[in-house]
Amino acid sequence: MDENMLNSKQRLALNAMKEGCNVHLYGEAGTGKSFVTRTFLGGLSDEERKKTIIVAPTGIAAINIDGVTIHRAFKAPIGPIPPQLTEKQRDSARSLLENITCVILDEVSMCRRDLFEYLSNCICACDHKLQLIVIGDFLQLPPVTTDEDLRALNELYKDGFNAYPFTSKAWDSFGFVDIKLDEIVRQSGSGEIEFVTNLNKARIDDKSCLKWFEEHSCKEVKKDTLHICARNREATNINKEAMRKFNEDEIVSFSAKETGKVTPADKVVPDLIELAPGARVISVLNGEGYQNGSLGVVQTTNPLIVKFDNGISAEITAHDWDVCNYTVVKTKKGKEVKKEVIGTYTQIPLRLGYAITIHKSQGQTYDDVVVHPSCFLAGQLYTALSRCKTIHGLTLQGELKPEYLIASKEAIDFYAKIENVTKSKSQQGDIDFYKKIENVTKSKSKGGKREGAGRKPKYKGPTKVMRVPISLVPEIEALISSLD
Repeated sequence: MDENMLNSKQRLALNAMKEGCNVHLYGEAGTGKSFVTRTFLGGLSDEERKKTIIVAPTGIAAINIDGVTIHRAFKAPIGPIPPQLTEKQRDSARSLLENITCVILDEVSMCRRDLFEYLSNCICACDHKLQLIVIGDFLQLPPVTTDEDLRALNELYKDGFNAYPFTSKAWDSFGFVDIKLDEIVRQSGSGEIEFVTNLNKARIDDKSCLKWFEEHSCKEVKKDTLHICARNREATNINKEAMRKFNEDEIVSFSAKETGKVTPADKVVPDLIELAPGARVISVLNGEGYQNGSLGVVQTTNPLIVKFDNGISAEITAHDWDVCNYTVVKTKKGKEVKKEVIGTYTQIPLRLGYAITIHKSQGQTYDDVVVHPSCFLAGQLYTALSRCKTIHGLTLQGELKPEYLIASKEAIDFYAKIENVTKSKSQQGDIDFYKKIENVTKSKSKGGKREGAGRKPKYKGPTKVMRVPISLVPEIEALISSLD
Protein backbone atom coordinates (compact mmCIF):
# COMPACT_ATOMS: atom_id res chain seq x y z
CA MET A 1 0.00 0.00 0.00
CA ASP A 2 1.12 3.55 -0.74
CA GLU A 3 2.44 5.21 2.42
CA ASN A 4 1.89 8.60 0.77
CA MET A 5 -1.84 8.10 1.37
CA LEU A 6 -1.33 8.24 5.14
CA ASN A 7 -2.09 11.39 7.12
CA SER A 8 0.40 12.63 9.73
CA LYS A 9 -1.02 10.65 12.68
CA GLN A 10 -1.29 7.47 10.61
CA ARG A 11 2.33 7.94 9.55
CA LEU A 12 3.39 8.33 13.19
CA ALA A 13 1.65 5.07 14.02
CA LEU A 14 3.27 3.29 11.08
CA ASN A 15 6.73 4.53 12.07
CA ALA A 16 6.25 3.41 15.67
CA MET A 17 5.31 -0.05 14.39
CA LYS A 18 8.35 -0.13 12.12
CA GLU A 19 10.61 0.90 15.00
CA GLY A 20 9.48 -2.15 16.96
CA CYS A 21 7.49 -0.30 19.63
CA ASN A 22 4.58 -1.87 21.45
CA VAL A 23 1.78 0.19 19.91
CA HIS A 24 -1.77 0.84 21.06
CA LEU A 25 -3.54 2.31 18.02
CA TYR A 26 -7.00 3.72 18.69
CA GLY A 27 -9.43 6.38 17.52
CA GLU A 28 -12.99 6.97 16.44
CA ALA A 29 -14.75 4.79 13.89
CA GLY A 30 -13.60 5.52 10.35
CA THR A 31 -10.17 6.98 11.15
CA GLY A 32 -8.23 4.33 9.22
CA LYS A 33 -6.89 2.04 11.96
CA SER A 34 -7.17 -1.04 9.73
CA PHE A 35 -5.58 0.82 6.82
CA VAL A 36 -2.48 1.60 8.91
CA THR A 37 -2.23 -2.04 9.98
CA ARG A 38 -2.50 -3.30 6.40
CA THR A 39 0.13 -0.77 5.31
CA PHE A 40 2.49 -2.01 8.03
CA LEU A 41 2.00 -5.64 7.04
CA GLY A 42 2.38 -4.82 3.35
CA GLY A 43 5.76 -3.23 4.03
CA LEU A 44 7.25 -6.26 5.79
CA SER A 45 9.81 -8.40 4.03
CA ASP A 46 9.02 -12.09 3.50
CA GLU A 47 11.31 -12.96 6.40
CA GLU A 48 9.66 -10.41 8.72
CA ARG A 49 6.19 -11.60 7.70
CA LYS A 50 7.11 -15.15 8.70
CA LYS A 51 7.95 -13.83 12.17
CA THR A 52 4.64 -11.99 12.58
CA ILE A 53 1.36 -13.53 13.71
CA ILE A 54 -2.04 -11.83 13.56
CA VAL A 55 -4.80 -12.68 16.02
CA ALA A 56 -8.27 -11.43 16.95
CA PRO A 57 -10.78 -12.25 19.70
CA THR A 58 -13.50 -13.59 17.38
CA GLY A 59 -13.62 -15.84 14.34
CA ILE A 60 -15.15 -13.23 12.03
CA ALA A 61 -12.63 -10.59 13.09
CA ALA A 62 -9.79 -13.05 12.50
CA ILE A 63 -11.02 -13.90 9.00
CA ASN A 64 -11.38 -10.20 8.15
CA ILE A 65 -7.68 -9.58 8.87
CA ASP A 66 -6.44 -12.89 7.42
CA GLY A 67 -5.47 -14.02 10.89
CA VAL A 68 -6.34 -16.59 13.55
CA THR A 69 -8.38 -16.39 16.75
CA ILE A 70 -6.42 -16.00 19.98
CA HIS A 71 -8.08 -19.16 21.28
CA ARG A 72 -6.95 -21.22 18.32
CA ALA A 73 -3.42 -19.84 17.97
CA PHE A 74 -2.56 -19.97 21.66
CA LYS A 75 -4.79 -22.91 22.65
CA ALA A 76 -6.70 -20.73 25.09
CA PRO A 77 -9.46 -22.42 27.11
CA ILE A 78 -13.10 -21.72 26.20
CA GLY A 79 -14.97 -19.79 28.89
CA PRO A 80 -13.45 -18.01 31.91
CA ILE A 81 -9.65 -18.27 31.89
CA PRO A 82 -7.58 -18.52 35.12
CA PRO A 83 -4.90 -15.84 35.60
CA GLN A 84 -1.97 -18.32 35.49
CA LEU A 85 -0.77 -20.62 32.71
CA THR A 86 -0.35 -24.33 33.23
CA GLU A 87 3.07 -25.78 32.43
CA LYS A 88 1.61 -27.34 29.28
CA GLN A 89 0.22 -23.97 28.14
CA ARG A 90 3.56 -22.29 28.88
CA ASP A 91 5.48 -24.87 26.83
CA SER A 92 3.00 -24.54 23.97
CA ALA A 93 3.42 -20.74 23.97
CA ARG A 94 7.21 -20.99 23.96
CA SER A 95 7.10 -23.38 21.03
CA LEU A 96 4.75 -21.15 19.01
CA LEU A 97 6.58 -17.90 19.72
CA GLU A 98 10.17 -19.18 19.61
CA ASN A 99 10.86 -17.50 16.24
CA ILE A 100 8.16 -14.82 16.36
CA THR A 101 9.09 -11.15 16.78
CA CYS A 102 5.70 -9.45 16.45
CA VAL A 103 2.13 -10.23 17.55
CA ILE A 104 -0.72 -8.10 16.16
CA LEU A 105 -4.03 -8.12 18.04
CA ASP A 106 -6.92 -6.56 16.13
CA GLU A 107 -10.32 -5.57 17.57
CA VAL A 108 -8.76 -5.39 21.04
CA SER A 109 -11.95 -3.76 22.34
CA MET A 110 -13.68 -7.14 22.10
CA CYS A 111 -10.83 -8.99 23.84
CA ARG A 112 -11.90 -9.71 27.41
CA ARG A 113 -9.41 -9.11 30.20
CA ASP A 114 -8.90 -12.79 31.03
CA LEU A 115 -8.13 -13.58 27.38
CA PHE A 116 -5.73 -10.62 27.17
CA GLU A 117 -3.94 -11.75 30.33
CA TYR A 118 -3.68 -15.24 28.87
CA LEU A 119 -2.06 -13.76 25.73
CA SER A 120 0.23 -11.62 27.89
CA ASN A 121 1.30 -14.65 29.92
CA CYS A 122 2.08 -16.54 26.71
CA ILE A 123 4.30 -13.65 25.56
CA CYS A 124 5.95 -13.55 29.00
CA ALA A 125 6.76 -17.25 28.74
CA CYS A 126 9.20 -16.53 25.90
CA ASP A 127 12.92 -16.05 26.39
CA HIS A 128 13.08 -13.13 23.95
CA LYS A 129 11.32 -9.80 23.50
CA LEU A 130 8.28 -9.58 21.28
CA GLN A 131 6.54 -6.57 19.83
CA LEU A 132 2.81 -6.34 20.58
CA ILE A 133 0.55 -4.14 18.45
CA VAL A 134 -3.07 -3.74 19.57
CA ILE A 135 -5.73 -1.98 17.49
CA GLY A 136 -9.28 -1.00 18.34
CA ASP A 137 -11.66 1.45 19.97
CA PHE A 138 -12.89 0.70 23.49
CA LEU A 139 -15.82 3.09 22.96
CA GLN A 140 -17.27 0.84 20.25
CA LEU A 141 -18.51 -2.67 21.05
CA PRO A 142 -17.28 -4.06 24.40
CA PRO A 143 -16.08 -7.57 25.34
CA VAL A 144 -18.91 -10.06 25.80
CA THR A 145 -19.36 -11.32 29.37
CA THR A 146 -22.34 -13.42 30.43
CA ASP A 147 -23.62 -13.35 34.01
CA GLU A 148 -22.43 -16.93 34.44
CA ASP A 149 -18.93 -16.06 33.20
CA LEU A 150 -18.81 -13.00 35.46
CA ARG A 151 -19.55 -15.05 38.56
CA ALA A 152 -16.71 -17.43 37.74
CA LEU A 153 -14.30 -14.60 36.81
CA ASN A 154 -14.95 -12.76 40.08
CA GLU A 155 -13.85 -15.93 41.86
CA LEU A 156 -10.73 -16.28 39.73
CA TYR A 157 -9.69 -12.61 39.89
CA LYS A 158 -9.76 -11.54 43.51
CA ASP A 159 -9.05 -7.88 42.66
CA GLY A 160 -12.54 -7.63 41.14
CA PHE A 161 -13.05 -8.50 37.50
CA ASN A 162 -13.53 -5.82 34.85
CA ALA A 163 -13.91 -7.07 31.27
CA TYR A 164 -11.76 -4.39 29.62
CA PRO A 165 -8.14 -5.51 29.02
CA PHE A 166 -6.69 -2.12 29.97
CA THR A 167 -7.79 -2.76 33.58
CA SER A 168 -5.20 -5.53 33.76
CA LYS A 169 -1.72 -4.90 35.17
CA ALA A 170 -0.47 -6.77 32.12
CA TRP A 171 -1.62 -3.89 29.90
CA ASP A 172 0.60 -1.36 31.68
CA SER A 173 3.59 -3.70 31.60
CA PHE A 174 3.80 -3.46 27.80
CA GLY A 175 4.63 0.26 27.90
CA PHE A 176 2.49 0.96 24.84
CA VAL A 177 3.08 3.94 22.59
CA ASP A 178 -0.51 5.23 22.56
CA ILE A 179 -1.42 6.80 19.22
CA LYS A 180 -4.88 8.22 18.58
CA LEU A 181 -6.08 8.65 15.01
CA ASP A 182 -8.37 11.67 14.99
CA GLU A 183 -8.95 12.49 11.32
CA ILE A 184 -12.12 10.72 10.22
CA VAL A 185 -11.98 9.55 6.61
CA ARG A 186 -15.32 7.70 6.50
CA GLN A 187 -17.42 10.89 6.84
CA SER A 188 -15.02 12.98 4.76
CA GLY A 189 -17.34 14.89 2.45
CA SER A 190 -17.89 18.62 2.57
CA GLY A 191 -20.61 19.76 4.95
CA GLU A 192 -20.17 16.80 7.28
CA ILE A 193 -18.34 18.65 10.05
CA GLU A 194 -21.45 18.83 12.23
CA PHE A 195 -22.12 15.13 11.65
CA VAL A 196 -18.60 14.21 12.77
CA THR A 197 -18.82 16.58 15.73
CA ASN A 198 -22.01 14.97 16.97
CA LEU A 199 -20.70 11.45 16.34
CA ASN A 200 -17.79 12.33 18.61
CA LYS A 201 -20.28 13.50 21.23
CA ALA A 202 -22.17 10.21 20.93
CA ARG A 203 -18.91 8.31 21.37
CA ILE A 204 -18.34 9.83 24.81
CA ASP A 205 -21.98 9.75 25.99
CA ASP A 206 -22.65 13.46 25.47
CA LYS A 207 -26.43 13.31 25.16
CA SER A 208 -26.64 16.82 23.72
CA CYS A 209 -26.04 15.16 20.33
CA LEU A 210 -29.37 13.30 20.39
CA LYS A 211 -31.48 16.34 19.53
CA TRP A 212 -29.17 17.17 16.62
CA PHE A 213 -29.46 13.65 15.15
CA GLU A 214 -33.26 13.72 15.47
CA GLU A 215 -33.51 17.13 13.82
CA HIS A 216 -31.12 16.49 10.94
CA SER A 217 -31.65 12.82 10.05
CA CYS A 218 -33.96 11.78 7.21
CA LYS A 219 -37.64 11.72 8.10
CA GLU A 220 -38.68 9.15 5.49
CA VAL A 221 -37.26 5.67 4.99
CA LYS A 222 -35.83 5.35 1.51
CA LYS A 223 -36.77 2.22 -0.40
CA ASP A 224 -34.47 -0.76 0.18
CA THR A 225 -32.46 0.98 2.92
CA LEU A 226 -30.53 -1.35 5.23
CA HIS A 227 -31.81 -1.58 8.81
CA ILE A 228 -29.23 -1.82 11.61
CA CYS A 229 -30.53 -3.42 14.80
CA ALA A 230 -29.17 -3.99 18.30
CA ARG A 231 -30.78 -7.43 18.63
CA ASN A 232 -30.25 -10.43 16.37
CA ARG A 233 -33.92 -11.40 16.71
CA GLU A 234 -35.03 -8.02 15.37
CA ALA A 235 -32.76 -8.20 12.31
CA THR A 236 -33.84 -11.79 11.59
CA ASN A 237 -37.54 -10.88 11.75
CA ILE A 238 -37.07 -7.96 9.31
CA ASN A 239 -35.27 -10.24 6.83
CA LYS A 240 -37.91 -12.98 7.15
CA GLU A 241 -40.76 -10.52 6.71
CA ALA A 242 -39.15 -9.10 3.56
CA MET A 243 -38.80 -12.58 2.04
CA ARG A 244 -42.51 -13.36 2.59
CA LYS A 245 -43.41 -11.25 -0.45
CA PHE A 246 -41.84 -13.89 -2.73
CA ASN A 247 -43.65 -17.03 -3.86
CA GLU A 248 -42.25 -20.30 -2.55
CA ASP A 249 -41.43 -21.50 -6.07
CA GLU A 250 -39.26 -18.38 -6.58
CA ILE A 251 -37.08 -19.04 -3.57
CA VAL A 252 -33.83 -20.99 -3.98
CA SER A 253 -31.83 -22.33 -1.05
CA PHE A 254 -28.03 -22.21 -0.87
CA SER A 255 -26.55 -24.63 1.65
CA ALA A 256 -23.07 -24.38 3.12
CA LYS A 257 -20.46 -27.11 3.16
CA GLU A 258 -17.65 -27.54 5.61
CA THR A 259 -14.59 -29.73 5.94
CA GLY A 260 -12.08 -30.12 8.75
CA LYS A 261 -12.33 -28.09 11.95
CA VAL A 262 -14.94 -25.35 11.60
CA THR A 263 -16.73 -23.81 14.57
CA PRO A 264 -19.88 -21.64 14.51
CA ALA A 265 -17.67 -18.61 15.25
CA ASP A 266 -15.75 -19.24 11.98
CA LYS A 267 -18.85 -18.89 9.80
CA VAL A 268 -19.08 -15.52 8.09
CA VAL A 269 -22.55 -16.20 6.65
CA PRO A 270 -25.43 -18.54 7.59
CA ASP A 271 -25.43 -22.25 6.76
CA LEU A 272 -28.69 -21.79 4.85
CA ILE A 273 -29.34 -18.74 2.66
CA GLU A 274 -32.66 -18.38 0.84
CA LEU A 275 -32.85 -15.99 -2.11
CA ALA A 276 -35.19 -15.06 -4.92
CA PRO A 277 -35.01 -12.70 -7.91
CA GLY A 278 -35.66 -9.24 -6.50
CA ALA A 279 -34.27 -10.01 -3.04
CA ARG A 280 -31.94 -7.45 -1.43
CA VAL A 281 -28.50 -8.80 -0.50
CA ILE A 282 -25.27 -7.52 1.00
CA SER A 283 -21.84 -8.74 -0.06
CA VAL A 284 -19.37 -9.90 2.60
CA LEU A 285 -16.41 -9.96 0.21
CA ASN A 286 -14.66 -7.62 -2.20
CA GLY A 287 -15.13 -8.31 -5.89
CA GLU A 288 -14.71 -6.63 -9.26
CA GLY A 289 -16.73 -3.43 -8.97
CA TYR A 290 -18.12 -4.13 -5.48
CA GLN A 291 -16.80 -4.61 -1.97
CA ASN A 292 -17.51 -5.97 1.48
CA GLY A 293 -20.71 -4.19 2.54
CA SER A 294 -21.99 -3.43 -0.98
CA LEU A 295 -25.77 -3.77 -1.32
CA GLY A 296 -27.60 -5.03 -4.37
CA VAL A 297 -30.54 -6.95 -5.81
CA VAL A 298 -30.65 -10.57 -6.99
CA GLN A 299 -31.37 -10.68 -10.74
CA THR A 300 -31.33 -14.45 -11.25
CA THR A 301 -30.61 -17.41 -8.99
CA ASN A 302 -29.23 -19.86 -11.58
CA PRO A 303 -26.70 -18.54 -12.25
CA LEU A 304 -26.72 -16.25 -9.22
CA ILE A 305 -26.44 -12.72 -10.61
CA VAL A 306 -26.53 -9.64 -8.37
CA LYS A 307 -26.86 -6.08 -9.60
CA PHE A 308 -25.23 -3.86 -7.00
CA ASP A 309 -26.50 -0.38 -6.20
CA ASN A 310 -23.53 1.17 -8.03
CA GLY A 311 -24.83 -0.37 -11.28
CA ILE A 312 -22.29 -3.22 -11.46
CA SER A 313 -23.70 -6.70 -12.14
CA ALA A 314 -21.70 -9.74 -11.06
CA GLU A 315 -22.09 -13.50 -10.95
CA ILE A 316 -21.72 -14.69 -7.37
CA THR A 317 -20.34 -18.17 -6.79
CA ALA A 318 -19.62 -20.14 -3.64
CA HIS A 319 -16.56 -18.98 -1.74
CA ASP A 320 -14.15 -21.02 0.36
CA TRP A 321 -13.23 -19.48 3.71
CA ASP A 322 -10.13 -21.16 5.05
CA VAL A 323 -10.03 -21.68 8.80
CA CYS A 324 -6.40 -21.45 9.83
CA ASN A 325 -4.09 -22.03 12.75
CA TYR A 326 -0.43 -21.31 13.40
CA THR A 327 1.78 -24.37 13.75
CA VAL A 328 5.48 -24.87 14.37
CA VAL A 329 7.31 -26.78 11.61
CA LYS A 330 10.92 -27.83 11.21
CA THR A 331 12.85 -26.53 8.21
CA LYS A 332 16.47 -26.68 7.10
CA LYS A 333 17.00 -23.33 8.84
CA GLY A 334 15.40 -24.54 12.07
CA LYS A 335 11.88 -24.09 13.37
CA GLU A 336 9.36 -21.80 11.69
CA VAL A 337 5.78 -20.83 12.42
CA LYS A 338 3.48 -21.38 9.47
CA LYS A 339 -0.19 -20.73 9.00
CA GLU A 340 -1.93 -23.91 7.93
CA VAL A 341 -5.51 -24.54 6.82
CA ILE A 342 -7.33 -26.76 9.34
CA GLY A 343 -10.82 -26.42 7.88
CA THR A 344 -12.85 -24.86 5.08
CA TYR A 345 -16.30 -23.28 5.11
CA THR A 346 -17.98 -22.96 1.69
CA GLN A 347 -21.01 -20.78 1.01
CA ILE A 348 -22.11 -17.92 -1.23
CA PRO A 349 -20.59 -14.67 0.14
CA LEU A 350 -23.91 -12.90 0.65
CA ARG A 351 -26.38 -12.07 3.40
CA LEU A 352 -29.94 -10.90 3.10
CA GLY A 353 -29.68 -7.13 2.81
CA TYR A 354 -32.76 -5.89 4.60
CA ALA A 355 -31.32 -5.85 8.12
CA ILE A 356 -28.15 -6.74 10.04
CA THR A 357 -27.05 -6.44 13.65
CA ILE A 358 -24.78 -3.69 14.93
CA HIS A 359 -22.12 -6.32 15.66
CA LYS A 360 -22.10 -7.49 12.03
CA SER A 361 -22.03 -3.90 10.76
CA GLN A 362 -18.88 -2.98 12.72
CA GLY A 363 -16.09 -1.92 10.38
CA GLN A 364 -18.41 -1.29 7.42
CA THR A 365 -19.71 1.88 5.77
CA TYR A 366 -23.06 2.51 4.06
CA ASP A 367 -24.60 5.32 2.03
CA ASP A 368 -28.04 4.89 3.64
CA VAL A 369 -29.10 3.16 6.86
CA VAL A 370 -32.10 2.94 9.14
CA VAL A 371 -30.87 2.75 12.73
CA HIS A 372 -33.09 1.08 15.33
CA PRO A 373 -31.93 3.01 18.40
CA SER A 374 -33.17 0.78 21.23
CA CYS A 375 -29.65 -0.19 22.31
CA PHE A 376 -28.65 -1.78 25.59
CA LEU A 377 -24.84 -2.10 25.55
CA ALA A 378 -22.06 0.46 25.79
CA GLY A 379 -20.94 1.69 22.38
CA GLN A 380 -23.82 0.12 20.44
CA LEU A 381 -25.67 3.27 19.39
CA TYR A 382 -22.47 5.14 18.54
CA THR A 383 -21.28 2.21 16.40
CA ALA A 384 -24.64 2.10 14.57
CA LEU A 385 -24.77 5.85 13.91
CA SER A 386 -21.19 5.94 12.64
CA ARG A 387 -21.84 3.32 9.94
CA CYS A 388 -23.36 5.99 7.69
CA LYS A 389 -21.30 8.25 5.44
CA THR A 390 -23.51 11.32 5.79
CA ILE A 391 -26.34 12.59 7.97
CA HIS A 392 -28.46 12.75 4.79
CA GLY A 393 -28.34 8.96 4.55
CA LEU A 394 -29.31 8.34 8.19
CA THR A 395 -32.90 7.54 9.22
CA LEU A 396 -33.99 6.77 12.79
CA GLN A 397 -36.56 4.07 13.44
CA GLY A 398 -37.93 5.50 16.65
CA GLU A 399 -37.06 8.06 19.29
CA LEU A 400 -33.46 8.55 20.41
CA LYS A 401 -34.06 8.12 24.13
CA PRO A 402 -31.21 9.19 26.43
CA GLU A 403 -31.00 5.71 27.97
CA TYR A 404 -30.16 4.23 24.56
CA LEU A 405 -26.88 6.18 24.35
CA ILE A 406 -24.41 4.37 26.58
CA ALA A 407 -20.66 4.80 26.77
CA SER A 408 -18.29 2.93 29.06
CA LYS A 409 -17.14 5.19 31.90
CA GLU A 410 -14.07 2.97 32.31
CA ALA A 411 -13.14 3.47 28.64
CA ILE A 412 -13.75 7.24 28.80
CA ASP A 413 -11.57 7.54 31.92
CA PHE A 414 -8.87 5.34 30.36
CA TYR A 415 -8.66 7.47 27.23
CA ALA A 416 -8.70 10.68 29.27
CA LYS A 417 -5.77 9.37 31.29
CA ILE A 418 -3.56 8.44 28.34
CA GLU A 419 -4.53 11.54 26.38
CA ASN A 420 -3.64 13.79 29.31
CA VAL A 421 -0.19 12.21 29.40
CA THR A 422 0.45 13.09 25.75
CA LYS A 423 -1.71 16.23 25.50
CA SER A 424 1.12 18.75 25.52
CA LYS A 425 2.99 16.69 22.92
CA SER A 426 0.52 15.20 20.48
CA GLN A 427 -2.69 17.14 21.01
CA GLN A 428 -1.23 20.66 21.00
CA GLY A 429 1.19 20.46 18.11
CA ASP A 430 4.49 19.09 19.51
CA ILE A 431 5.38 15.45 19.92
CA ASP A 432 8.50 14.00 21.46
CA PHE A 433 7.92 10.99 19.26
CA TYR A 434 11.42 9.70 18.68
CA LYS A 435 12.34 10.10 22.34
CA LYS A 436 9.36 8.01 23.37
CA ILE A 437 10.33 5.31 20.90
CA GLU A 438 13.89 5.34 22.23
CA ASN A 439 12.66 4.97 25.81
CA VAL A 440 10.37 2.08 24.93
CA THR A 441 12.93 0.20 22.87
CA LYS A 442 15.54 0.51 25.63
CA SER A 443 13.16 -0.58 28.36
CA LYS A 444 13.43 -3.96 29.98
CA SER A 445 9.70 -4.57 29.93
CA LYS A 446 8.07 -7.08 27.64
CA GLY A 447 8.33 -5.85 24.10
CA GLY A 448 10.93 -3.45 22.86
CA LYS A 449 12.47 -3.27 19.43
CA ARG A 450 12.01 -6.19 17.08
CA GLU A 451 15.24 -7.61 15.82
CA GLY A 452 15.44 -6.75 12.14
CA ALA A 453 12.19 -4.79 12.29
CA GLY A 454 11.58 -1.67 10.23
CA ARG A 455 14.08 0.06 8.00
CA LYS A 456 17.81 -0.25 8.63
CA PRO A 457 19.14 3.24 9.37
CA LYS A 458 21.06 4.71 6.45
CA TYR A 459 22.77 7.40 8.53
CA LYS A 460 25.61 6.03 10.67
CA GLY A 461 26.77 9.26 12.35
CA PRO A 462 25.85 10.66 15.77
CA THR A 463 22.15 11.43 16.40
CA LYS A 464 20.19 13.62 18.79
CA VAL A 465 16.61 13.39 20.02
CA MET A 466 14.65 16.55 19.20
CA ARG A 467 11.14 17.87 19.72
CA VAL A 468 9.57 18.95 16.45
CA PRO A 469 6.12 20.20 15.40
CA ILE A 470 3.98 17.29 14.25
CA SER A 471 3.28 19.07 10.95
CA LEU A 472 6.98 18.83 10.04
CA VAL A 473 7.36 15.09 10.73
CA PRO A 474 6.69 13.93 7.10
CA GLU A 475 9.28 16.39 5.73
CA ILE A 476 11.87 15.36 8.31
CA GLU A 477 11.23 11.68 7.57
CA ALA A 478 11.73 12.34 3.86
CA LEU A 479 15.04 14.08 4.62
CA ILE A 480 16.21 11.20 6.81
CA SER A 481 15.31 8.68 4.08
CA SER A 482 17.38 10.62 1.55
CA LEU A 483 20.56 10.47 3.64
CA ASP A 484 23.25 8.09 2.43
